[in-house]
Amino acid sequence: MKNIKKLGWRGLSFGVDIFLPNLLKNDVKREYDNLVCCDARYLPFREKGVDVVLMLEVLEHMNKDEAIKVLNYIEKVAKIG
Repeated sequence: MKNIKKLGWRGLSFGVDIFLPNLLKNDVKREYDNLVCCDARYLPFREKGVDVVLMLEVLEHMNKDEAIKVLNYIEKVAKIG
């Protein structure tokens, strides 16, 4: 997120992790405007509620069916087209 902000991103950013200690690390707290502790399979964002979704090191921890459901949900959440 730090690098994205350097490129000029002006919107709010949300750091999401299921493991609370990861969110509470100082470097993470400084990188994001808001922190959300939740399971990526059940994200608490409304349809068309975010501009961009960036997921790193997430899908490989899910089985294929779960990953497909998450990707379908992200398509609904992101403001696409």
